[in-house]
Amino acid sequence: MVRNLDAALVQALKRRAARRNRSAEQEHREILKQALQGPRRRSLAEVLATIPAVGCDADFARQQADGPSTRPAIRAQILQLLGRIAQDLGDERTAAEHQEAALRLMDTLPLPVPSQRLELLADLAQSLSRFDGRASAAVAAAQAATDLAAGLYGTTDRTYADTLSALALTTQRAGDLVAATTHYRAAAAVYAQVAPDARGYAVLRNNLAGVLTNRGELDEADQILRGLLADIAAQPALAFLRGSALSARASLAEKRGRMPEAIDLMGEAVLEY
Repeated sequence: MVRNLDAALVQALKRRAARRNRSAEQEHREILKQALQGPRRRSLAEVLATIPAVGCDADFARQQADGPSTRPAIRAQILQLLGRIAQDLGDERTAAEHQEAALRLMDTLPLPVPSQRLELLADLAQSLSRFDGRASAAVAAAQAATDLAAGLYGTTDRTYADTLSALALTTQRAGDLVAATTHYRAAAAVYAQVAPDARGYAVLRNNLAGVLTNRGELDEADQILRGLLADIAAQPALAFLRGSALSARASLAEKRGRMPEAIDLMGEAVLEY
């Protein structure tokens, strides 16, 4: 109940209620309801019924932008995306299936996109290298990506260095340390020329040192790791790699029979993780 209303408002309320054959209390409730709830929302059918009947159906016909010639390209993009999602989830086998299907679709396109093919080949090589039985196929995909990058960007380009480094890692996982060493060294030469501060260059040097250690080329491995650790100390952006580099130096010291040094380095490495 609202108290202390102006007498004129009370009379106006009573007159309005009388016109509608309601009590003053009923009219009061109706006014509050309309003020607080607002007007009734119209249904979609009511709104559509108010649209004027103009034009003809052809004016509103949908124009298909994805004709038969572009649909394989769209499907290839979707498969590529699904492959990356599967990779992120750790399902490399499913990822490879999507990537191989996407590459087959790309082969049917009248105007293929080389840069997309390069990405797919690189993704496929990564997927295949992570489960047994597909090592040779992984190396072939990585090699194809490297050759395509060389054709698209030349052999003194950062993208070429990235794909060559990925080829080195793929051959390393396949157990071919000689080929891995050759590819790592070639990629390192390009990085040193075009992107000496790149994170990829730092990761490559760490990987190369590990391969050289396993091959018994300890002096070169030690030289690479010492230089890498110096760069890590000078560049905070490379700090993520310090633990791995120290662990690699510990392995190298162990190979040389320097167990106290290996233990100290491993202790430092543990503190970085």
